[in-house]
Amino acid sequence: AQYQFAVRELDPAPEYGAALIIGGRLRARDSVQRNIDQVTNNVYKLFYTLGYPRNNIRYLSNNLTLDGTGDGVGDVYKAPTQEEIRLAVTQWAKTIVTAQKSLTIYLMSHGDYDKFYLDGTANYLDPADLNQWLNELESAVPNLQINIIVESCFSGSFIDFAKSLSKPGRIVI
Repeated sequence: AQYQFAVRELDPAPEYGAALIIGGRLRARDSVQRNIDQVTNNVYKLFYTLGYPRNNIRYLSNNLTLDGTGDGVGDVYKAPTQEEIRLAVTQWAKTIVTAQKSLTIYLMSHGDYDKFYLDGTANYLDPADLNQWLNELESAVPNLQINIIVESCFSGSFIDFAKSLSKPGRIVI
């Protein structure tokens, strides 16, 4: 038998950015809520499995017991509110992201035109507010790449007209 032997330098350890996962709800007794919780939990698990340190993942959900890692400990940081999202984008993410380490925001809930429901119809996220917070973060971290995934009804309203999240350096799905 013949063998070839090669030595190559390993790629440097990956640099992980930040992942903000937001699972909202429309009402307390909602037949779809279990699906929202399961999907957001799987998204948390995905980032964790990819090697993201726990401190690089901020998980906001109304179900504080969700355990994306399966270790018996809840992984949800806090319930999703406008203030918690603002702080996550403008303060928490700023300590992790760089021009080489992107921010990924994953949102899943019910929605309406220009509304992503966090907890009922009175507590929602507006694309103009999120855009303002992202602009603030981008001012603090030049050349930052941002990925935004919105899974809700009327999610397309987050990229149309005056309240659009779209701009160079952002991927909006």
